[in-house]
Amino acid sequence: MKDLIIGDVEELFSKHDLDNIAKDYGFSDKDLLQNSLNKLYSLYKMHSTADTSSTNKDIKKAYKAISSYSNKLSKALDISLSESAVLHSNLGITRQELQELLSNLSLRSNQGAESIRTERPGRKMSVANEFIIGLIDLYRVGSGRKLNDIVFDETADEASQYRGESLSFLRQILVKAGVWKTDAALVQLIKRNQKHK
Repeated sequence: MKDLIIGDVEELFSKHDLDNIAKDYGFSDKDLLQNSLNKLYSLYKMHSTADTSSTNKDIKKAYKAISSYSNKLSKALDISLSESAVLHSNLGITRQELQELLSNLSLRSNQGAESIRTERPGRKMSVANEFIIGLIDLYRVGSGRKLNDIVFDETADEASQYRGESLSFLRQILVKAGVWKTDAALVQLIKRNQKHK
């Protein structure tokens, strides 16, 4: 996760484009559409460029280390008042603010460690597929529609055998995000996602 600045949000579409998407696909809450697309795309970009060699066990261990070091550093701040004043005046942050920051870091790190699931046997879902599953859920929630409008026309050429508004929504977002999937692969993901709902 090199070069990641906390809070980076990637905007995939302009405000005008988002208005058109909301209108075309029946999204009543444009803020939900914009915030969800930005979050999904930002996570996709971050994870697709991240170092994938870390296992969940490694990440959990790192979170616990951050928490432990934050607590130790907070306790180490118990120095004499005069030394503390010099230190904090050079930092531009009060002792209390620094201790709150370290306490919050420790708490969030513990929460992060607890939220990481143990790795399940089998293949891990690709980052692109996780992005698509997020888009499927966004379409379902944002438009209030099910993704059951997809029809298959075996007489059409291979590129246009599958049709449907929900598939059109997915295609439009994926093309802009630079993610390539065949329509058949998208339909398979939609069906698999519906089984798990």
